[in-house]
Amino acid sequence: MDNNSDGSTDPRFPLLNDSQIARLRVHGEVRSFGAGETLVEPTRAVRHLYVLLTGRLEGYQIGIGGETVFATLEPGMFTGELNMLTGRHGLVRIKAAEDSSVLAIERNALLDLLKTDSELGNALLVTFIARRLALVEQGIGEIVLVGSNHSADTFRIKDFLTRNISPTPSSMLRQKTPWIFLTGSASASTSCRS
Repeated sequence: MDNNSDGSTDPRFPLLNDSQIARLRVHGEVRSFGAGETLVEPTRAVRHLYVLLTGRLEGYQIGIGGETVFATLEPGMFTGELNMLTGRHGLVRIKAAEDSSVLAIERNALLDLLKTDSELGNALLVTFIARRLALVEQGIGEIVLVGSNHSADTFRIKDFLTRNISPTPSSMLRQKTPWIFLTGSASASTSCRS
């Protein structure tokens, strides 16, 4: 877990207390994962929020060079970001770094919980937003924008995607027309012409 310089917990990785975990237990079920097992895959819809009870989970950014660990979750921490609410596919891979048990809460149960438990809902939403903003800053996303750094169209598209909080890695090339590559479950690329 990362800490800020003032000693406060990183808002992307808060620890739930025993009372919060007890309130979440009524909405989920305990599951076990062996070391190396995948809980969340970037190409699959996010169906569960996982609260780590025992063990350790790692979040991986997937890139051309393979997997890179960018986060480690300890007991009391949970998975998820804004895609948990929209039902879209994950943006990162999450694996059990060692034998782990988690509280698995289905997406629909989580959505109901957000409506009925304001304290937990607020804690989860603040974390989801902080994580999405970090993904945007790191350029981790489901869309890759490739275009010229001299093209107004490239910057217009990138600005649109950024305003809509879609993490958008980009590659500036010497080409006139920007291209958008959809990663994950999408299989098409699109050329944008004025």
